[in-house]
Amino acid sequence: MVSPYFGIPVEKWADKTKELIEQHPLDVNEIYEIVISVWEEIFASSITSRGYKIGKDIFPSPQIIGYLLHELIPLELSSRYPQLWRREENAKEKDLVYKYLGKINCTFRKTIEISVSLVCHLSPVTCHLP
Repeated sequence: MVSPYFGIPVEKWADKTKELIEQHPLDVNEIYEIVISVWEEIFASSITSRGYKIGKDIFPSPQIIGYLLHELIPLELSSRYPQLWRREENAKEKDLVYKYLGKINCTFRKTIEISVSLVCHLSPVTCHLP
């Protein structure tokens, strides 16, 4: 995949980033809402018939929490918008695939911060547009 910044002077990258974000089919506020919702649900959930709770009864490593976010965020988006989004089907795909164009793929990072930088990088989401 060719970078969307290829051939663009560095001083124009911020404008290109804004353009890419505007073109992306997900709203930044919705991404934030989904991530926070999934995060809160992880800690509100019960595990086993005894109802053990993460953060109260068990304390998984950050990697385990990251794995749960990695699985649950694409699941939530594909459940909300099954006509538009699907989870990855093989290792060559990103975590979340936009079905309409088949060209936008998202990788969910193991972090809970929202920031914008190069290549349309939205933590917890990295999206690459063609």
